[in-house]
Amino acid sequence: MRLSVKLRGAKLELKAAGQVGWLFLSALRTVYRKTLTQDAEIRKLRDEVAALQERQVLMKETIESAVTRGDQMEARCTALAVRVAKLKSRQKPKIPSAVQVRALVRKENWYPYTLSRIMMMTGIGRMRWKYV
Repeated sequence: MRLSVKLRGAKLELKAAGQVGWLFLSALRTVYRKTLTQDAEIRKLRDEVAALQERQVLMKETIESAVTRGDQMEARCTALAVRVAKLKSRQKPKIPSAVQVRALVRKENWYPYTLSRIMMMTGIGRMRWKYV
């Protein structure tokens, strides 16, 4: 009888150990599956971060090139404005000759305003106009 009691106890212990082992194994499987899914999510997020970093670098380069192009265009416009100003300052004022004034006065349809302007520009006559 003792042997059968011992066997029953051993069987119960084995059964309990098997159940504990099975519970441990199933818990280990669930943890392993969670780990695999989390690893996949981490890989996916790392890929997204890498793609975003590439986009950020690309955007920085685009902005820097746009700024450089803007600076270059501003420098060109400034140079052109200076050049135009220099060219305009070098132009001699067009002062009409006395012959042109006489020809204008002899025309039938001449305006006194035009004559006064010519007189002011040339200094012909005693009339000096402050505002024309």
